[in-house]
Amino acid sequence: MAAGFWATLYLYGKGLPIWACCVVGFLFFVFLVLSGTPEPPPGFVPFFVILSLVFLSVVLYSVFRLDLDQRKILPAQVVKTKGTIVFERPWGRWRSLIVDAEDGKRYLIKISPLRPFREGDIVEISGKSESFKLDFSKGFNESLYWKTKGVDQVLTSPRVTVVGSSGFSLSRWRRLLREKLLLSLPPNTRGYLLAAWLGVRDPVLQDAHARWGTSHILAISGFHVGLLVFLVAFFAKRAVWLQSIVLWLYVLASGAQVSAVRAAVMIQIFLLAKVVGRPSKALNTVCIASVLLLLIRPLWFWDLGFRLSVMAALTLSVVGAGSIAWRKLIVLPAVWFTTGVLISRSFGGVPIAGIIINMLAIPFFSFILPLGSFLAVFPVVFGGAGTWEYFVLPVEFLLSLWHNFADMIASILPVTVGAKFFPFPIVALMIMYFVYKRSWGAGLLSVCLSVCVAVFVALIDSILP
Repeated sequence: MAAGFWATLYLYGKGLPIWACCVVGFLFFVFLVLSGTPEPPPGFVPFFVILSLVFLSVVLYSVFRLDLDQRKILPAQVVKTKGTIVFERPWGRWRSLIVDAEDGKRYLIKISPLRPFREGDIVEISGKSESFKLDFSKGFNESLYWKTKGVDQVLTSPRVTVVGSSGFSLSRWRRLLREKLLLSLPPNTRGYLLAAWLGVRDPVLQDAHARWGTSHILAISGFHVGLLVFLVAFFAKRAVWLQSIVLWLYVLASGAQVSAVRAAVMIQIFLLAKVVGRPSKALNTVCIASVLLLLIRPLWFWDLGFRLSVMAALTLSVVGAGSIAWRKLIVLPAVWFTTGVLISRSFGGVPIAGIIINMLAIPFFSFILPLGSFLAVFPVVFGGAGTWEYFVLPVEFLLSLWHNFADMIASILPVTVGAKFFPFPIVALMIMYFVYKRSWGAGLLSVCLSVCVAVFVALIDSILP
């Protein structure tokens, strides 16, 4: 059902009428269900009818919500209100603030980076409000990016004045922890823990990881969420309730980024399945989590972080499944290839060096992030810079060695490949082959069915405007 849902949203973004999106998406859904069911079990027909009705309800609800969002343009007006800064980050030569205002709207404000505003500040804002014009075309679209963050309007010619600070709140807590990390830790350790704990990216590290093809290390995703839950489960294996609490507290503390929420929903489904004694399959869990999130906010389909996290999880679940050794060896290069189709279309290219670096980055950061997090507690809690900083110097040294190694690999393989290297139909062919292989085996039929899906993807990707 998930693939048909994704196809429907993709077609809507291509500009097709709602009825055409739903019809094509439904036919694709029917093809996938029937082609993936070698021997229909008893009661398959009524089950298929119910599933079809659920699918149609889901896609109709989602595309009509998208249509309303696209048509809904709030009138431009002069705004003067108060609110709380819930998000701030560098944005080119500006600093972007998201303010939850007392009038019930969420505003985007771009200001000079020299002005000191922080998450949790209560501010008085004024300016002229303007609505975003949604554009679902290929590539990065700033308006769509901010809409996926829940922003209603942008304030032009803004005036922002701090009038106070919020009491105990998530934004204030994040700000205090961020300040502690900035003041207590050496540069590399600080940058990685800011990313892992709070979802805040250091510009220097971000540029370096973009050059190495490992930007996902700095984005809160299934890697970070899964690593935390694994560590909690190691010490409290049977305490599913504790694992769930830690899971969602971490997601909230890190900014509730959509990639982290997707991973958290997947892990929560897995934990609940373990409680009821019905182990969940990774592929089904990925699909269920993505559908649930898109029902909450269909615009997340165009969030690059969401797409990358789903594509990576989907590839891991179908290519890395089983105990065959060669599949374990190719799973990381496969993830590099399948996510490359999205990265290259948004940013123009993907470093070849990422294939090699990622194979070592995952085990390295699986070790260094927990170690750094544990050792950083001492300077952060007890002392700040000074004596306590020596606790994290081994981590800082190992991170410096890693940077030298990654720079060496990137200099040996300085090639960056563009979108033409990542044909979307080939990505679909590869993923669907592994999916069909589960039902039909590694035979000609699986190849033929996968080719059919790839042809469909090629048609909607190239023929439609």
